[in-house]
Amino acid sequence: MKLILSRFRTVRGAVIGRLFQEILDRKGSLIDHERICDTVEREGGNLAPGEYRVEIAKCSFHHRKMLFLHRLQSEISSPSDEAPLSCSCESCSSESCAEERKHHERGHLSALHAVKCPMFQTGNGPFTLRQGGILVGEACPPGFVIHSQDTFLQLYDRIKKVIARKGEVVVEVVEEMG
Repeated sequence: MKLILSRFRTVRGAVIGRLFQEILDRKGSLIDHERICDTVEREGGNLAPGEYRVEIAKCSFHHRKMLFLHRLQSEISSPSDEAPLSCSCESCSSESCAEERKHHERGHLSALHAVKCPMFQTGNGPFTLRQGGILVGEACPPGFVIHSQDTFLQLYDRIKKVIARKGEVVVEVVEEMG
C-alpha cells in the first residue's frame, strides 16, 4: 500500500497537509487517490520529502503501539545524508528514555521535542510534537486538527491489515508549497 503525504501550506509554525492512499486496479495501474485525512506537522521539525516505510511498534513514551516511519535506504543518496530515522523511544537505551521523561516532567520541553521520533500520532496542534511527528485528523482552524484519536485508529487499522497480510506500507512525502 502506498500513501502520499501532500504538504500544501504553512501557517503559524504548522505545516498543513493531506494524506492520500493510491488506488490501483487489478493490473497494478494507478486509478485514483483516496483522501484519508488531514495532517499537521511542526515547522522546522518535519520530515524531509522522500519515501518512508511504516512499521507498527510499541512506543515507551506513549505506552502504546504507534505507526513509526523509517526512511527507505534507496532514498539515502550519500553517507552524509541522514541515516534512516527511528524512534528514539524504541531504539535508545531505557536510560536515555528515562532521562527524556525526566526533562519533560520538569518542564524542559525543548529537550523532549528535539528528539527525532518520526511517527503518525494523535493530538491537536503541532507545538508539542517531536521532530518528525505527524498529527492526523480533520482540519479545523488553520494549523490544528480535530477528531484525531478516531482518525488515528482508522489509519492504524488500515495499516495493520496490510502488514498482517505480509504487505508493505510506504508513505511518500511531497511538498506542493509554492
